[in-house]
Amino acid sequence: MELFEVISSPLVQDENLAPGLLIGNFFFISGITAFDDGTTSSNMDIQKQTEVILKKIKALLLEKQCDYTNIAKLTIYLTNIQDAKEVKRFIHEFTNEKMSITCVGVTALENSANIEIEGLAIYVPKEPPVQSSGCGGCKGCHR
Repeated sequence: MELFEVISSPLVQDENLAPGLLIGNFFFISGITAFDDGTTSSNMDIQKQTEVILKKIKALLLEKQCDYTNIAKLTIYLTNIQDAKEVKRFIHEFTNEKMSITCVGVTALENSANIEIEGLAIYVPKEPPVQSSGCGGCKGCHR
Protein backbone atom coordinates (compact mmCIF):
# COMPACT_ATOMS: atom_id res chain seq x y z
CA MET A 1 0.00 0.00 0.00
CA GLU A 2 1.27 3.47 -0.95
CA LEU A 3 1.90 5.95 1.82
CA PHE A 4 0.35 8.72 -0.29
CA GLU A 5 -1.53 9.25 -3.53
CA VAL A 6 -0.49 11.91 -6.05
CA ILE A 7 -3.48 13.90 -7.32
CA SER A 8 -3.47 15.87 -10.56
CA SER A 9 -6.08 17.07 -13.02
CA PRO A 10 -6.06 18.25 -16.63
CA LEU A 11 -5.93 21.85 -15.31
CA VAL A 12 -3.10 21.18 -12.86
CA GLN A 13 -0.26 18.93 -13.97
CA ASP A 14 3.45 19.03 -13.33
CA GLU A 15 5.82 16.20 -14.08
CA ASN A 16 8.25 17.46 -11.44
CA LEU A 17 5.95 17.73 -8.44
CA ALA A 18 2.65 16.58 -7.01
CA PRO A 19 -0.09 19.19 -7.51
CA GLY A 20 -1.98 17.41 -4.74
CA LEU A 21 -1.07 14.73 -2.22
CA LEU A 22 -3.57 12.59 -0.38
CA ILE A 23 -2.17 11.18 2.85
CA GLY A 24 -4.89 9.47 4.85
CA ASN A 25 -7.66 12.07 5.15
CA PHE A 26 -5.32 15.01 4.54
CA PHE A 27 -5.41 16.47 1.02
CA PHE A 28 -2.39 18.76 0.55
CA ILE A 29 -2.57 21.20 -2.37
CA SER A 30 0.76 22.46 -3.71
CA GLY A 31 1.26 26.15 -4.39
CA ILE A 32 -0.62 27.09 -7.55
CA THR A 33 -0.34 30.25 -9.65
CA ALA A 34 -2.51 31.49 -12.50
CA PHE A 35 0.29 30.89 -14.99
CA ASP A 36 -0.78 28.59 -17.82
CA ASP A 37 -1.01 28.37 -21.63
CA GLY A 38 2.10 30.51 -22.12
CA THR A 39 0.54 33.61 -20.55
CA THR A 40 2.30 35.21 -17.64
CA SER A 41 -0.10 35.87 -14.84
CA SER A 42 1.15 39.46 -14.55
CA ASN A 43 -1.13 40.16 -17.55
CA MET A 44 -4.11 39.57 -15.23
CA ASP A 45 -5.31 41.64 -12.29
CA ILE A 46 -5.25 40.11 -8.81
CA GLN A 47 -8.94 39.10 -8.91
CA LYS A 48 -8.55 37.27 -12.24
CA GLN A 49 -5.40 35.50 -11.02
CA THR A 50 -7.24 34.43 -7.87
CA GLU A 51 -10.20 33.15 -9.90
CA VAL A 52 -7.93 31.07 -12.17
CA ILE A 53 -6.17 29.58 -9.14
CA LEU A 54 -9.47 28.74 -7.39
CA LYS A 55 -10.70 26.95 -10.52
CA LYS A 56 -7.49 24.91 -10.60
CA ILE A 57 -7.88 24.05 -6.91
CA LYS A 58 -11.47 22.97 -7.51
CA ALA A 59 -10.34 20.76 -10.40
CA LEU A 60 -7.88 19.01 -8.06
CA LEU A 61 -10.53 18.62 -5.35
CA LEU A 62 -13.01 17.13 -7.83
CA GLU A 63 -10.51 14.37 -8.66
CA LYS A 64 -11.39 12.91 -5.21
CA GLN A 65 -15.08 13.97 -5.20
CA CYS A 66 -14.29 16.95 -2.94
CA ASP A 67 -15.15 20.63 -3.30
CA TYR A 68 -14.48 23.96 -1.58
CA THR A 69 -16.33 22.75 1.54
CA ASN A 70 -13.44 20.33 2.17
CA ILE A 71 -10.86 23.13 2.41
CA ALA A 72 -9.61 23.66 5.94
CA LYS A 73 -6.77 26.12 5.31
CA LEU A 74 -5.33 28.27 2.53
CA THR A 75 -1.97 30.00 2.59
CA ILE A 76 -1.78 32.87 0.12
CA TYR A 77 1.51 34.38 -1.01
CA LEU A 78 1.18 37.92 -2.38
CA THR A 79 3.75 40.19 -4.01
CA ASN A 80 1.64 43.13 -2.78
CA ILE A 81 0.36 42.42 0.73
CA GLN A 82 -2.05 45.35 0.29
CA ASP A 83 -4.10 42.98 -1.91
CA ALA A 84 -4.80 40.65 1.04
CA LYS A 85 -8.17 42.10 2.05
CA GLU A 86 -9.48 42.10 -1.55
CA VAL A 87 -8.25 38.55 -2.17
CA LYS A 88 -9.85 37.19 1.04
CA ARG A 89 -13.13 38.93 0.20
CA PHE A 90 -13.06 37.56 -3.35
CA ILE A 91 -12.31 34.00 -2.18
CA HIS A 92 -15.27 34.11 0.21
CA GLU A 93 -17.59 35.47 -2.53
CA PHE A 94 -16.31 33.03 -5.18
CA THR A 95 -16.44 29.88 -3.03
CA ASN A 96 -19.32 30.93 -0.74
CA GLU A 97 -17.33 29.28 2.08
CA LYS A 98 -15.58 30.47 5.20
CA MET A 99 -12.14 28.97 5.69
CA SER A 100 -8.92 29.61 7.55
CA ILE A 101 -6.69 31.89 5.45
CA THR A 102 -3.19 33.21 6.05
CA CYS A 103 -1.69 35.84 3.73
CA VAL A 104 2.07 36.23 3.43
CA GLY A 105 3.86 39.07 1.64
CA VAL A 106 6.73 37.98 -0.63
CA THR A 107 9.10 39.86 -2.90
CA ALA A 108 8.54 37.73 -6.03
CA LEU A 109 6.76 34.64 -7.35
CA GLU A 110 7.45 32.27 -10.23
CA ASN A 111 6.31 33.31 -13.73
CA SER A 112 5.72 36.92 -12.69
CA ALA A 113 2.67 35.86 -10.69
CA ASN A 114 1.27 38.26 -8.11
CA ILE A 115 -0.39 35.50 -6.08
CA GLU A 116 0.20 31.84 -5.24
CA ILE A 117 -2.16 29.72 -3.15
CA GLU A 118 -1.52 26.42 -1.36
CA GLY A 119 -3.98 24.60 0.80
CA LEU A 120 -5.04 21.79 3.04
CA ALA A 121 -8.36 20.03 2.59
CA ILE A 122 -9.90 17.20 4.57
CA TYR A 123 -10.77 14.19 2.44
CA VAL A 124 -13.91 12.37 3.49
CA PRO A 125 -14.50 9.26 1.35
CA LYS A 126 -17.98 9.14 -0.11
CA GLU A 127 -19.96 6.17 1.13
CA PRO A 128 -22.23 4.36 -1.33
CA PRO A 129 -25.92 4.69 -0.49
CA VAL A 130 -27.20 2.06 1.92
CA GLN A 131 -30.38 0.24 0.93
CA SER A 132 -32.89 -0.30 3.63
CA SER A 133 -34.44 -3.72 3.90
CA GLY A 134 -37.52 -4.04 1.76
CA CYS A 135 -36.73 -1.05 -0.43
CA GLY A 136 -37.18 -2.94 -3.68
CA GLY A 137 -33.55 -3.19 -4.79
CA CYS A 138 -33.06 0.17 -6.48
CA LYS A 139 -29.56 1.30 -7.48
CA GLY A 140 -29.41 3.95 -4.77
CA CYS A 141 -31.55 5.77 -2.27
CA HIS A 142 -32.44 9.37 -3.05
CA ARG A 143 -33.96 10.22 0.33
